[in-house]
Amino acid sequence: MKKTFLWLTVAAGLALTPAQAQTNAPVKAAAANPTEIFSDGADFDLNGRRAEYFGHVIVTSANLKLECERLTVDLPADGEQHVNHVAAETNVVIHFEDSSGTKYAATSAKAVYTYEVVNHATNELVVLTGSPKVTTDK
Repeated sequence: MKKTFLWLTVAAGLALTPAQAQTNAPVKAAAANPTEIFSDGADFDLNGRRAEYFGHVIVTSANLKLECERLTVDLPADGEQHVNHVAAETNVVIHFEDSSGTKYAATSAKAVYTYEVVNHATNELVVLTGSPKVTTDK
């Protein structure tokens, strides 16, 4: 299983930047909330600004663990600071803890995350399709 690092940091939203290559320059501090993506394989289309991970995909961060067979991430355009579309497909399992400490578990055939800012209001949405089931510890 291959491991890919994507660092998500807070700065007017979440900024997506690839892990730094090894250089002689001083190392900057890692993001406060690193996200790791493990998969059997991946394709990156930098011109199309898309990353696709396939085969036993596992995404982990401080408050999230997601498992699926295919993950597609639309990377931010130049000047944008936030990923605005992520799709997880086939045998999706999500474990998430919100800011109040409530834990959720969700399963579905597909999960699509969208992010947009409309009239200065941030809208984040996750839509589960294909026999969705969500449970909570409360």
